[in-house]
Amino acid sequence: MNRISITVDRAIASSWIPLLCTLFVFLVPVSIVIWGIPAAGNLVASHMPVVWEHKLGRYVLNVVDMQTEPTKLSSAKQVIYENRIKKLANLAGLPSLEIYFRHAPPNAFAIPGNIIVITDGLIDLMDDAEVVDAVIAHELGHLQLRHGLQRIVSMNLFSTLVLRMNGQDSTAATTGNVLASLTLFPFFSRENESQADSYAFALLNKNGQSPLLFAKAMIKLSELKNNNKSNEVGYSDSYPPTQQRIKFAEAAAMNIKN
Repeated sequence: MNRISITVDRAIASSWIPLLCTLFVFLVPVSIVIWGIPAAGNLVASHMPVVWEHKLGRYVLNVVDMQTEPTKLSSAKQVIYENRIKKLANLAGLPSLEIYFRHAPPNAFAIPGNIIVITDGLIDLMDDAEVVDAVIAHELGHLQLRHGLQRIVSMNLFSTLVLRMNGQDSTAATTGNVLASLTLFPFFSRENESQADSYAFALLNKNGQSPLLFAKAMIKLSELKNNNKSNEVGYSDSYPPTQQRIKFAEAAAMNIKN
């Protein structure tokens, strides 16, 4: 018995035991945030009723409407882009896609419930319907892979967890939202953007177009950002870095040729 006590005392006194305990206390919460919550979010999103997803999409669209203005594109131009987008959507297996044009700086984004918003600024910046196709193909990838829904669910799970741990404190709610943005959003950005890029390359090829169109879109957005207008464009602010995405598009185009 004395030998056991001596062994335990020596282990506690050694430097590596406290170190392991510290690592355990640190790594477990980090693992839950980086892998556990996103995995739970994906599971919940995959089982969410379509009706709920559409209601969530309407809510998000209302928020977008409060931050943007009605489109200033002509009706004829809207019809041209709607037809092109619907063709891509049908190829992507999303025939019920809803398309909304809004007057705002260059951007395009997918909203849960099969909704895509595209701004006048993006159409003006690209100045090429085929390059706009490439941007839309990327957004269709987000919809098909349910990235937006997964992100919203995961970030809300994180915020709820923080609230539960702090007794429904309003300050805790704010802290949860901030921490979710700092920890979960970069993770989702890296993974989701790469997945949506790859989806776009395949969809463009299926539509008889080259992934180089996506590279052209990224170059235009990068140029805009480098011209001291980074506060006016949101589409290229995600991970991975724009130059890396351009290289992936160029590599995808080369693979198709070969």
